[in-house]
Amino acid sequence: MACLAKVAFGSLLWPVRADVPVPFFGPAPPGTASQSGCKDLIQDCAALGRQLFDIAGRCHYPAAELCMKTCGLCFRVRAARRCAVLQVDAGRFQAQRIDWAQFLGAAVESVRNRLPGARMISTDSPVLAEFPGFFSAEEAQALADVGLAAGFRQEDELPPSERDVQKIDCENRSCLLNPLVQEVYRRVSDLLGIPPWNFESMEFLLYREGQHYRSHMDDENWGEMPALSAGLRVLTVLFVFAEATEGGETRFTEANLAVKPAAGTAIIWANVASNIWEVDPFSMHRAMPVRSGTKIAANFWVHPFEYRAAERYCSS
Repeated sequence: MACLAKVAFGSLLWPVRADVPVPFFGPAPPGTASQSGCKDLIQDCAALGRQLFDIAGRCHYPAAELCMKTCGLCFRVRAARRCAVLQVDAGRFQAQRIDWAQFLGAAVESVRNRLPGARMISTDSPVLAEFPGFFSAEEAQALADVGLAAGFRQEDELPPSERDVQKIDCENRSCLLNPLVQEVYRRVSDLLGIPPWNFESMEFLLYREGQHYRSHMDDENWGEMPALSAGLRVLTVLFVFAEATEGGETRFTEANLAVKPAAGTAIIWANVASNIWEVDPFSMHRAMPVRSGTKIAANFWVHPFEYRAAERYCSS
């Protein structure tokens, strides 16, 4: 039987297999030891202690994004500057085709013992899985507080008629070093078998009464960097920390399907067809208006290949 180490937040225990390297703690590929052409984004990485390092001296993610040199990740920066995908990262996406029902079905089965309510909501387009209890009540509240502390701001890239929401990306130092945020990255990476550097930054969302997001695709354009390097947003992971009293459902408009996850739930859906470069039109969805109460949520957009370094360093 595999040796299990346990990480606890609130009342929920998530075992970490000690006999299988956590993807983002694994050793660098051969020939990548040089730390040239790379620097930390902050000055005090070595002094961060347990905020950055685990007990074995390995870097937590996403804190590692601040300390790429200290964490031995300069090889990723060098690859990103070439807009290149590392062979070591190709993993299950190397064939560029995925059976998403099988993929998410395996994720559901992998957590069945500790999340008995986990289930497939749809095995047809859009392929959609639900994980109730992904966070304990205490964790959900604590994560809502992370977003509130970071300072929600009104969406300003789209007009309110299209997207009316307050949001904040987990990009600042305090959020990246937050141990519960790091645990979210670990859980999702462990659940999906995808390294966390393939995730876009965690986006916190606050919907008050009347706020909404009109029908949209999470990824329909990929003709520029870093999408050409990292691939499309193949999966969306949506976390709900506080559920609206009325309204606030996620409705898949082309599939006549609506879900309203309870607080503490994660839902995951595929945005692409089995060909990971082909958008699934049935992934079109909208955040329905909140009629009563407040909805606090967050999401990851997941790419098949390294995104975060590509986002920062790939510009051609």
